[in-house]
Amino acid sequence: MSTILDRGLADNGGTASREDPPSGSNIPTSGAEWVELLVSEVFKASNIEDAKDRVSHALEELEKSICVNVTSEAAQSFQRDNIMLKQQLEALVQENSILKRAVSIQHE
Repeated sequence: MSTILDRGLADNGGTASREDPPSGSNIPTSGAEWVELLVSEVFKASNIEDAKDRVSHALEELEKSICVNVTSEAAQSFQRDNIMLKQQLEALVQENSILKRAVSIQHE
């Protein structure tokens, strides 16, 4: 399923229509770029309903973009935490082994 940002919206008799995707992705990466996209879509609109439709599609894409970024960041954070916890567990297992040997030696 193509999105508004990788194909753009075209004027078609006053209604928002979708074109085939050009190539690559031109998803905005900053707040200023999202503002430009929204303003651009409003200016392309031929009437209020067209503007609402265009802005609605753009906001849906913003929401998808945010979700993708949050999911990616959460996965990376999870991996870092997982590695750190594995290292801590290994250190605790090693310390436990040393303590067991020490107790064993004391009871001899």
